[in-house]
Amino acid sequence: MMAYSRLSPIAISAHRNVSHAAHLQQLIESFTNQTTQTTQLLRDTINYINEAGDAYRSELTQKFLPILVSSNTTNETGVTDRYAIILCNKLIDRSCCDELANVNGFIPYIQRAMTNRHICIARPASSAMMKLIAHAPVPERVMTHSEIDIVPLTRAATQNLSSNVDANQCLDAIRVLTILNQESKLSPDNELCDHMVETFYENRTPYVSKQTAGLILMLTKDDNDFKTAVSRLLRERAAENKPIQAARCWQEVNDVMIMAA
Repeated sequence: MMAYSRLSPIAISAHRNVSHAAHLQQLIESFTNQTTQTTQLLRDTINYINEAGDAYRSELTQKFLPILVSSNTTNETGVTDRYAIILCNKLIDRSCCDELANVNGFIPYIQRAMTNRHICIARPASSAMMKLIAHAPVPERVMTHSEIDIVPLTRAATQNLSSNVDANQCLDAIRVLTILNQESKLSPDNELCDHMVETFYENRTPYVSKQTAGLILMLTKDDNDFKTAVSRLLRERAAENKPIQAARCWQEVNDVMIMAA
């Protein structure tokens, strides 16, 4: 009979830590030297983040992220650039938003990617920026960061307010728009009006309709012209089954529906 030994959980954890550290070093060297392995290493890194935990996330932020953001790859269109942005998005967590925002060049790197003509790069970049602000312990501190450009931020938040967007991303966008308004940095326009009404009516997640209703009420409270525009669009798109019945348990939703009456 063949003898075997079973590793303890502590030994397995230590082995994984060594493996992740070696992989990180390989990623850094590959990216620095621009080898052909870079794309696959980025893909593997994305898969490792949740498994490896906060220590690995912090190592990536401190050791690899400065190298990545100084490369200015977001003007490119290759697969490597796509995975680099996805990695940045994956790195963002409630516990490390401030640390990421303070990495020199990280915010400009994301903002450049937001304007990329390829949606496979621009979309995760926009999602990353929404998360960076919405999930931060003090969102206003990130919002007032010296490297933040309000124009692409507002555009991205407006575009992420849509029934075609993942519910969590939509909620992040609502949070960002709310903070922009509180900081007197939001000028409601026709595009935002259209996106709010569409999301309020068409989103299939009741809580998203509720939060969108709250945003509508906030933005129309002291702006009669915008309230008139929103009310008109609400009436034009009104339907018996919109928003879905489950959303109507919230007072905010009913208050917005009154605007369409």
